Amino acid sequence: MPRYRKQLVYERTHYANRVQKVLDSANIKLGAVAAAIAGVSGRAMLDARIAGEQDGAQLAEYARGRLRQRIADLREALAGPVSPHQRFLVRQILKPIDGVDQELLEIEQQIAVYLPPYEEASRLLQTIAGIGASAAAALLSEIGVDRSRFPSAKHLAWLGGRGSVQATPPGNNQSGGKRLSAGTTGGNRWLRAILGEVVWVISRSKGTYLAAPFQRLMRRFSA
Repeated sequence: MPRYRKQLVYERTHYANRVQKVLDSANIKLGAVAAAIAGVSGRAMLDARIAGEQDGAQLAEYARGRLRQRIADLREALAGPVSPHQRFLVRQILKPIDGVDQELLEIEQQIAVYLPPYEEASRLLQTIAGIGASAAAALLSEIGVDRSRFPSAKHLAWLGGRGSVQATPPGNNQSGGKRLSAGTTGGNRWLRAILGEVVWVISRSKGTYLAAPFQRLMRRFSA
């Protein structure tokens, strides 16, 4: 079930990117200010725009939470007219996003039915930087809680693939003195995707015990 949830998240992102392309054609740069243009604040602004609101200052007032700290940027990003045709396209693209959101809600509810026996394991996983409730549920579904299945830490790390966050170093692919791509291979592709998202969250965090070594590794690899 977490796998299907992940597919739906990818699908939602695809539609959100299509919305942004339509906005770009109207020189509306909402995505440059709001990370999730189909989130609560972004969706409220889009709905108001579809309804005919063209004033960037008025649209910016739909911002919620921390996004309100960027009201001035939003006013500038939302300034400018959107044609009736462009509003129609945005409205049509938002329809499948609504369908995906409903499916995601139903899946989250179903996952919650199966999670109670693993609440302690989920809680422990979420003490690790970058792992939230959804990532914890996905990790548990792929790895389980029976550690005896893995003779050693390296056996467990192999599930993440060679070159991922694991006990063994990444591949060393060089030719003519140049370092070539040494992408992650093998293992469980679903687990690789989850770990990739966790690492991305860690890379953008501050003050966590995993962020500092990640930044050191990035500097070394980019040198």
